[in-house]
This record gives sequence, C-alpha cells and structure tokens, in this order.
Amino acid sequence: MVRWGIIGLGGIADTEIAPAITASPRGELRGVVSRDQGRAEAFAGRHGAARALTSFGELLADPGVDAVYVATPNALHAEQVVAAAAAGKHVMCDKPLALSVADARRAVAACEEAAVGLGITYRVLRSWGFTSHSIANKRPSVSNAPVILSTLSRPP
Repeated sequence: MVRWGIIGLGGIADTEIAPAITASPRGELRGVVSRDQGRAEAFAGRHGAARALTSFGELLADPGVDAVYVATPNALHAEQVVAAAAAGKHVMCDKPLALSVADARRAVAACEEAAVGLGITYRVLRSWGFTSHSIANKRPSVSNAPVILSTLSRPP
C-alpha cells in the first residue's frame, strides 16, 4: 500500500491523479495541500483524503505519508521535490521537474541521496506518430535520445 499526499489541487490532480490513487487497491490518499483551507477540505471530501492541509511541511512531516504528488506551479517543483526527498518521501512530479538543468540535477541528486523514487508525469496525446516519424527521419531532438520509453493507458 502506498499512502499518498498531493500538493497542488488543480484540474489534473482532481480529475486524474486523486481518482487513480483512490481507485487503486495499492493506493490510499492520506493528505492534500492547498494554500486555501476550504479548497483543501473540499478536495479531500471529494476524494476521501484523511487530511486537508495548507502546509506542505506538515504533509512531509506526516509519518503516514509514503509518497507525494507535486502538482504546483512549475517554478515550485524543484524545491518541493528536494524537500520531499529530504523528508524521505517518494515523489511523482508533474512536468517539468525544474525550470533549469541545474535545478533538475539538484532534484534528481536529492532523490538519489535520500534513496527515494522520483517519477515525472508527462502526457502527450497521439505522440507516438510524431516520435516514430522523428526517429525514422533522424530528427536530432528525438533520434539521439538514448532511451525512449512510452506507456499509454486508458481507463477501462
């Protein structure tokens, strides 16, 4: 069982992430964080989260949370990933991980140092046609990539 916390309660967290966590037999939504307590409480009520918070630090201090999903504005991602790793939490971060290569490296290093998992969500509809065309035509932005891993799924 993975006990999740979500920081940033926008559309994707509301329509995709929280429902996926609660639908999984291996997931539990333990806490959600918003700057607005009312919004956190409403989100928690819709998705059955145990706690509605306004403090990311409070969520990170909760020993009942194993992993966090970071869905805040892009400029906050790297710092929040570093903080989550320092608290010993696994991290799934909405794209982009960071706004600079240096910050992305710092976030990855923090997760490696803390021995926690780090994942980045990136959703591109109908991307395989673009990717396969780019590889076939040796487009540098894609054809020089050492690995391309794509998982496409759709709920039943």
